[in-house]
Amino acid sequence: MLLPVGKPTLVPVTPSVLTWAVRESGYEPATVAAKVGVPPETFAAWLRGDEQPRLSQFRKLANTLKRTPATLLLSRPPRIPATAVAFRRPPGAERSDLLPTERRYLREARRLQDLARWLQNELGEEVRALPHFRIDPEPETVAAQLRPFFPAPNGASSVRTPAQAFRWWRGALERRGVLVFGFPLGRHGIHGFSLPHETAPVVAFNTWWRNEVRSFTLFHEFGHLLTRTASACLEAGARFVRPSDSIERWCEQFSAALLLPREEVQEFLTQDLGRPATLRVEELDVPTRIASRFKVSLRAATLRLIEMKLAAWDLYAQIPPVSENKPPGGGGRGRERGEIREGQYGDRTVGLIVRALNRDVLGRTDVLDVLNISDGDLSKLERKSTRTA
Repeated sequence: MLLPVGKPTLVPVTPSVLTWAVRESGYEPATVAAKVGVPPETFAAWLRGDEQPRLSQFRKLANTLKRTPATLLLSRPPRIPATAVAFRRPPGAERSDLLPTERRYLREARRLQDLARWLQNELGEEVRALPHFRIDPEPETVAAQLRPFFPAPNGASSVRTPAQAFRWWRGALERRGVLVFGFPLGRHGIHGFSLPHETAPVVAFNTWWRNEVRSFTLFHEFGHLLTRTASACLEAGARFVRPSDSIERWCEQFSAALLLPREEVQEFLTQDLGRPATLRVEELDVPTRIASRFKVSLRAATLRLIEMKLAAWDLYAQIPPVSENKPPGGGGRGRERGEIREGQYGDRTVGLIVRALNRDVLGRTDVLDVLNISDGDLSKLERKSTRTA
């Protein structure tokens, strides 16, 4: 005897909501259809409201668009302001808009920024607004003015590697009230982005790149915070050769001036390398030594010499294409989810969330949901917070 086969469960997705989610994702409808595993004609019918996805298809749809199922079930598109950032790219770049992955992490950063702003207010934690600069003052002048807030790690016993230097600089920014996020944006993704705010400013860096490149990106994006320019930068620290974007140029010069102070570079050249003060640099061995000394990339060190008029652009052309690529993984123990979230969201954001939990501003379930970690991972973060308080 044959048993009756039940009808498949259909999910009533509102066409306008689905259209909004696809547009915000940055994917073409045909791409979404392929990822969900349905013909383009079927997906077009969903967008028109002529058909509805089955439950299994709906789950794939929510995962592809990086939206919660509840969002896709709304009766109308949510009134969420778009993450308005300027996509900044060097001359000759092949693309002119953000990738879907970049859009996803921009949304995540905005969500965390809104949460941090609210938590700071609820906890009564005052955050001083960052100074606001136009691009009229020379970046060298601004870097010198702000350097007391960001003392270089030179001579610190805890800073011996580029990774330790990067953690030093990240911590310095977080202590100044900046939320610093690290997202896996990929080899062809933006180097970083900035989301200015008076009490919860954000900079984000691409974890694909070496720590030396990340450090430069941190202060490049910090430059955008100082100029109050929300930006997504395709090649921060990589090609500020002669850009037409004056703000991008200013931020590049500011980052170089803060990480590679002119006087310290000059002193290193004359005292450590024994070179005459005005001798031109024509080989990569000198910027390589500078990069090692200041824990920055070879590209940044070379560009700094050019900025100081101690080298020509011919030296820049000698840099190997893979000089800034992240080296292959070398094994080691896997990190627990709580540690991964600290690396991604930063000590400032995670610490703020844990303090909110301890003071009953957030419930435990809320925190587990925000951080997407296990209860055991959260307990470890709580113990760590107690030790470092």
